[in-house]
Amino acid sequence: MLTDTVERVRRMERCFDILLDAAKDDPTVIRKDPKLKVLLTQLLQYYEGGQWLRDYELDERGGIPKEIKRGVLSQDAVFDFLATIDGPRNNGSETERDADMEQGSAFDRMMKTAREWLADRPAEQIAANGGVCYDSERSVFTLTSLGRKVEIHYPDYTFSPDIEQWHQLAILHYLNLGDGTPPSGEWISLSQMTSGMIRGGGFDKMFEALVRKNLGNLPARKVREACLRMGMTIEKSNADLCALTSLAPLFPVTMKLWFADPEDDLPASGRIFVDRMADHFLTIEDTVLLCEYLIVDRLKQELGI
Repeated sequence: MLTDTVERVRRMERCFDILLDAAKDDPTVIRKDPKLKVLLTQLLQYYEGGQWLRDYELDERGGIPKEIKRGVLSQDAVFDFLATIDGPRNNGSETERDADMEQGSAFDRMMKTAREWLADRPAEQIAANGGVCYDSERSVFTLTSLGRKVEIHYPDYTFSPDIEQWHQLAILHYLNLGDGTPPSGEWISLSQMTSGMIRGGGFDKMFEALVRKNLGNLPARKVREACLRMGMTIEKSNADLCALTSLAPLFPVTMKLWFADPEDDLPASGRIFVDRMADHFLTIEDTVLLCEYLIVDRLKQELGI
């Protein structure tokens, strides 16, 4: 019954709100406080036991009244929270190995959920909605992602080659959310995405600061060569450097840089853009993850900054 669903969502929303508030200053408190541990167990049972997915799908179909507060049903909210409390690096009380194990546990949980979202869905439908190729004889999806050819085996969704964990997760979320909408050709900043004002706006500011401090003061040739090594293509534009890549066929990403001009006293500037249809394939949380960890961090590694 709908009343039972609404009550369950409200109950889990209250549980989630309490945990979020408690973890704001110190995420480790969740594992130490007995009452919070009980609430965390309830949230995990809801999220991993299949009921969250059923409520999420019902909400996607418009089955839950709009006036009901339901941040817990956001596609990324719960696993982002679990990553926060399970995945911090060494804090002095844990060994590096322990931290790696906890981070791996959080990732395994996210991957398990992502695979459950895709379970029992026809491979041909997934391929069509994501614009990827599917070889029915080999039961394999193929696509080029961030300059690399990737194969995804169906129905277990294992990757070949074994690319970075967060890269795998971003692709699975793309395949799950994708609805086949073609790119519009109109570029927008991350802050312009749905619900992007905070997360997207924060990323935009971070990238602009990086460009002004480091990236935009490097020789243009050096940055261009780094982009090419990452599999990006260089496009003509109004920017000093415009590099294009894509997570998948229907999710292009472009980076525009204007290098510092000391003679005219002009500071460096830059922005990363996605297509206006990006919301049809990834949430703002996943898009920030993609741009920050899989594009910007890789570029910094290539440039040694």
